Amino acid sequence: RNIYKIMAAILHLGNVKISPGSGRGDSETSTVRQEDPSLPIVAELLEVDEKSLRQWLCNKKVVARNDSYVTPLKAAEASQARDALAKCIYSNLFDWIVFQINKALKTSHKVNKFIGVLDIYGFETFEINSFEQFCINYANEKLQQQFNMHVFKLEQEEYVKEGIEWKMIDFYDNQPCIDLIESKLGVLALLDEECRVPKGSDKSWVDKLYDKCKKWEHFSKPRLSQTAFLVRHFADQVEYECNGFLHKNRDTVMEEQVVVLKSSKNKLVSDLFISEGPD
Repeated sequence: RNIYKIMAAILHLGNVKISPGSGRGDSETSTVRQEDPSLPIVAELLEVDEKSLRQWLCNKKVVARNDSYVTPLKAAEASQARDALAKCIYSNLFDWIVFQINKALKTSHKVNKFIGVLDIYGFETFEINSFEQFCINYANEKLQQQFNMHVFKLEQEEYVKEGIEWKMIDFYDNQPCIDLIESKLGVLALLDEECRVPKGSDKSWVDKLYDKCKKWEHFSKPRLSQTAFLVRHFADQVEYECNGFLHKNRDTVMEEQVVVLKSSKNKLVSDLFISEGPD
């Protein structure tokens, strides 16, 4: 029952609307309106203090030497932080479920068989594609490579070794696309590097992609955009918009939000975050 409550809370958290501050000069602040219907439901399901959750969805604590102060988040920043929190709760819950399953199946006897579950991602391409689509399509490339390796390459090599008369089947090798993503100066390496730069930005990152990745035949720059890039995947060519890549790659959950969840009256919710954030 607790698992269902947490899953429902994650869905409702995504519905919490964060708006810019309403007063003059409040463009640098954000707020969750008192009449927002989703926030009370999230607080009730997670069994946390609604007032604290409301505060730390729109603010952060900054520590400077021996002092600390609270500073507001812009609406876009608060929305990204909300999404990062939802993903963190889901990830921690998933890890907890896997741990419990492994614990239940643990045995001192020799294991001769196992149950494997393969959750195949669906290839995604929308009108606007961002970090989420990039990760899903990258996972697809890796799965396709495994399929090619085991169904075509290794199997046909085995036929040749055994002298079986066989007409070799040509297959599309997607290794160049994976190299574009994984290599030392590939998309992910440049993204991680930009995240470490003090004033790194999505725009400066995509400019580096234009410069460093142009040698790859699976990479190109759209004619009419300075903020997007094209990757030719095995399934289709996808145009990705760079906006939000850095923040989503960092996926930072604020400590104050973790403190709120650790103080939950629901033991499972609290346990999910026992190893995260300040004590």
